[in-house]
Amino acid sequence: MTGAKSAMRKSSVRRLADTLPADLLRPILSALKARDPSAFSALDQLCPEKLPESVLTGAIASVERPVFAELYGRSAVALAAAISGDPRDAQEYASRVEFMLTVLRNSATLRDAVDSMTRFNALMGDHGVMITACADEGFDRIVIDLDPSLPHAPACLWTACILFILNMLSWLRGVRIKVAEIGLTDPADTEPDPCLTYLAIPVLMGQADCYIRLATGTLEEPVSAHADSRTDDLHLLCHDPGYWHEAGTSFLMQVDQAFTRITEGSGRCPDRVALAHALGLSPSTLHRRLQQNGTSFQRVKIAWQHKTALFLIGRGDTIDTVARHLGFTDARSFRRAFIAWTGRTPSWFRASFRTGAHGESRAGTRPAVQDRTDRAPSHRPSR
Repeated sequence: MTGAKSAMRKSSVRRLADTLPADLLRPILSALKARDPSAFSALDQLCPEKLPESVLTGAIASVERPVFAELYGRSAVALAAAISGDPRDAQEYASRVEFMLTVLRNSATLRDAVDSMTRFNALMGDHGVMITACADEGFDRIVIDLDPSLPHAPACLWTACILFILNMLSWLRGVRIKVAEIGLTDPADTEPDPCLTYLAIPVLMGQADCYIRLATGTLEEPVSAHADSRTDDLHLLCHDPGYWHEAGTSFLMQVDQAFTRITEGSGRCPDRVALAHALGLSPSTLHRRLQQNGTSFQRVKIAWQHKTALFLIGRGDTIDTVARHLGFTDARSFRRAFIAWTGRTPSWFRASFRTGAHGESRAGTRPAVQDRTDRAPSHRPSR
């Protein structure tokens, strides 16, 4: 067995030809196995050929990037849950991230995005990460602190957080951001996590705090108009050490933008014929181009509805308004779809965005809108 090619599930992530060294996964898998053997065993059972254990034993040399990213992300979530003592549902974690991405992509500059990320994490009192942006001898610097929510977190979890932030900022900018160095508080003679080494960025150990030092003026750079918040590559975006905007992304961005443009112009979500016409394609060509990018019309439509729903709910639109905008027959059918996407009701997301850790309303936000169709469900839908 030289490489892992099978996804842990039928992933919606676009499958890429390139791979990553399996050794990059060893620190976080080893930490999870030592901290919570049952969680590691559960993860091992999810994977074909017991991939996590195969990585630790050296039976696998490389892992396809989509598989790597999903395994890395699942391991990080499970390890954080083991440390905090508050297990998180993987679907809920993904929904939180998707919601944050929707907020971030509306930032004007990267500094605005970091400020929004800081506020968002402050709302997540359980697994929130303290992030501070400041100037450091002419450089932009982001300081990270996991200790309040995840005390004594191992180096691999700090690395996962750093990787997440770097990927977020690169995604928002449209190109990989320029990083001068990364600093960690581990002893000076400690070897950095291999995922950081893979980035080919200078890593300084034995520092007073954990930080990312960016090239001068990086945080003042504008967010790309093409920042894309599709949900079909969430693991790649958040947890891939080799993340870049792939060649096929530009077409999917055009599709995403066409959904928005048509809906804003006509007041209703387009069908495949209308979408193809807006892109100057025949329906069959649209189908083929989407297939080439590892997706389908239904999948990109749902992804667009999902992320647009999060944005509109966060903005304060009523559930009826959001349902109409996204092409649902009524608020009830939209609510069912939203719960299937996120495992939560629309009102839960609206409240989590508008309410701080101590139940205080965020300044500058409109009052939450109440609606009779948005009561909590008596049970969560099966997955």
